[in-house]
Amino acid sequence: MTNNLTGKLVSTDSPDKWADMTRHLAPTEKRMVFDEVEPLWVKRMWVNGKLLIHPDVAEQLSSMNWKPNDLQKKMIWASILASFNSPDSQKRFHDIKQSIIKKHGNSWWFDVYKRLKPAYAARAQIEKTFGPALEHAASISKVIGAASYETRMNILQKIPKV
Repeated sequence: MTNNLTGKLVSTDSPDKWADMTRHLAPTEKRMVFDEVEPLWVKRMWVNGKLLIHPDVAEQLSSMNWKPNDLQKKMIWASILASFNSPDSQKRFHDIKQSIIKKHGNSWWFDVYKRLKPAYAARAQIEKTFGPALEHAASISKVIGAASYETRMNILQKIPKV
């Protein structure tokens, strides 16, 4: 795999787009690429504050070199779905739902779905608490940054870790 493709996959916030980005690869190559990129992507998303998962789950992921197990993948998909905020959100939600059902079955999907409400609640609270001005202040002030980080972790603590 080229570093260029790795970089593109890791840098997209939407792993549901990976299939389109790797359409030119054979299925075995695609699986190898996804296995390599997934932990890099998970780590980047957590470090950048884009994953709505319990901090203890993030700690577990870190200790596992950011390679999620099935339960953690369900949490991550719930985070991704709860984070959509664009005109095509409903279509993407439906497409991901169908993809998950096709690949893993209804019970896997329902486990993702039951994790959505806490992820949505965390997203709403984070958006309410942190506006653009506070995010900017946190990026230039260590004190505000530390307080913002602590507040974000407290919000994420409300997301179930099982």
